[in-house]
Amino acid sequence: MIIINLAIFFISIFVPGYFLVGIFLRENKFSLLFRLALAYGVGVYFITIQIFIWIFLFKLNLDVYWFWLLVLIENVILADMYQRGFVRNEKIYVAKKIAHLLERIRLKEALMLLFIFIQISMVAFNAFSRPVATYDSVTMWAFRAKLLYSSQGVELTDSDSFEYLGGGSHPNYPWLVSIVQFWMHDVIGEYNDVYINFIFFGYYVATLIVLSCLLINFVSLFYSLVLVFFLSSMPLFFYHGFNAYADLILSYYILCGFGFLLMWQQRRRMIFLYLSAIFYGISFFVKSESIIFVFAVFIMLMLMSRLGDLKCRLLLRYFIVVFLMALPWEIFKFKYDLGIMNEGGELGLHYEIFQNILPAYFLTNSFNVWWYIFFIIFLVYFKKIMCDKNLIFAWAYLFLVILLFFAVYLFTNSYWAVLNYTAIVRNILTYTPISVLIVGVTFGNESRGDMEGLGSK
Repeated sequence: MIIINLAIFFISIFVPGYFLVGIFLRENKFSLLFRLALAYGVGVYFITIQIFIWIFLFKLNLDVYWFWLLVLIENVILADMYQRGFVRNEKIYVAKKIAHLLERIRLKEALMLLFIFIQISMVAFNAFSRPVATYDSVTMWAFRAKLLYSSQGVELTDSDSFEYLGGGSHPNYPWLVSIVQFWMHDVIGEYNDVYINFIFFGYYVATLIVLSCLLINFVSLFYSLVLVFFLSSMPLFFYHGFNAYADLILSYYILCGFGFLLMWQQRRRMIFLYLSAIFYGISFFVKSESIIFVFAVFIMLMLMSRLGDLKCRLLLRYFIVVFLMALPWEIFKFKYDLGIMNEGGELGLHYEIFQNILPAYFLTNSFNVWWYIFFIIFLVYFKKIMCDKNLIFAWAYLFLVILLFFAVYLFTNSYWAVLNYTAIVRNILTYTPISVLIVGVTFGNESRGDMEGLGSK
């Protein structure tokens, strides 16, 4: 019965997510794997934001039967919208793509796929065999999910209650991670600390699929698999595939947002720009650090607008979409006077962080040799980067994100996250997938960037 209920949970995520992705990506040139990987993240947001509005904004206890009825009606509507834009020969096209991909798999590609499969299998073994036990997961992300599950609501009036705003020490933390855990347990009918890991394993696999489907447009299948293997085998990325932290989930949405921004640069199709804004907007509901990534996007797009590469009205539309996606969470924060920072205190200068920043990248064993490779690639390909405005945009965006994180460490009480090597390595994890994508884009030949999913070249 548990297996059936778990299947129902994932169906409740994938079905609306797949319909929504299909409505936006109406062309049949996008691979099924790419659509499914996007559907997972979109479906999680689709369910969790509605539960959040129901409980936190409308202040209603969640009636599961009425909520299921609402979701069912929405799926019928989405299915009708999807069918109206459905391309009749999609199954034939997808089959041809799969056949074309299989023709390109030789021994070296097969070996890389095997290595990646081994990594995924090891993460799956850990996810299916051990309960949530890490401190932040137990005391906050999973704790808030347990509170929701036991009460089917949240204390929003008594500020002296331990359960006020969900309990825990960080009421300003977004709710996507906790609500999706709550939804899983509500669907399966019991609380189990092992099943939680399935959610994060799903994001681990989805991130690898999205990355591979983006990379294949710039480099050969073999080199795209090599880069995906680098990411899959990084100790910290591997570890977050079966632990209930928000950082892997944030990295997924940032990768999707950045990837669609690169698509828009290549093809100048508005749907890619809107999808980028949607994923960046969703990230606000995952973790507060998302504001750094969105602020960096704002600066880069403003520069593009000043240089004439982006019309002001498109820039305005982009951030309207970001704002609308983040609006429910921002309304809640405003209503209950919740800030962005976890730590209070005055601003200051904390020069002591500099002794720990480089070791966080190169000596903590969290990322293997990746950051050595990343900076070497930057130096070796510097001339090529400076001759291509798309590469300039990509590299400048990532370095701006890194500098903004450094500024937070330097001027706020978040400096402790650097001194004890805790949050800094998790912050680095959030932009590691886009660093892998940027390296792949740099390797690739600009003229080969069709950017329409796996097997498009």
